[in-house]
Amino acid sequence: MRPFQNFMIGLSRACLGAICAAAIAVLATTMPAAADDVTPVETFAQQQVDKGISILTDKSLSPPARQAAIGDFVLSLMDLKRIALYALGPAAQSAPKEDVDAFVEAFKKFTLANYESQLGAYNGETIKIVDAVQHGPSDFVVSAAVSDPTDPPGTRPLTVRFRVVDEIGKYAILDASIDGIWF
Repeated sequence: MRPFQNFMIGLSRACLGAICAAAIAVLATTMPAAADDVTPVETFAQQQVDKGISILTDKSLSPPARQAAIGDFVLSLMDLKRIALYALGPAAQSAPKEDVDAFVEAFKKFTLANYESQLGAYNGETIKIVDAVQHGPSDFVVSAAVSDPTDPPGTRPLTVRFRVVDEIGKYAILDASIDGIWF
């Protein structure tokens, strides 16, 4: 099994969804699609990949500056509060507001710390946005094929999907899957 997959499998379910979505978006490059075939949500995915790659490959950033830039990027890309509340489950409705707020803040910090700890793992992986399927008025699943340049020729790309929602004109990633397993 590839090191990236070993790392992903070892994380908790709630955290993995957040980290996977951000990691794949940031730790990848995208092959361009034909302009007339690109949907707005695919354009969003392309822009986020480009932004993440530019942060990772910016040699002018010191390690602390890169870490801060990636943290800001992840916070702008994902609805971590919504993901945290989903991870909390029914307790989000019955727990005291201050406890829920504390959990959401701890979830954000944990997610960012885990993600930022993997900054050195980028190894030139590429991602090709395959398609985007609309599942509701503002709910999409974007599919991508992720290839590792160190894999032998003929290796099947890793299939990654992102659940992306349009939150009143702003896309946010809520969930992810690797080879069909949703987190």
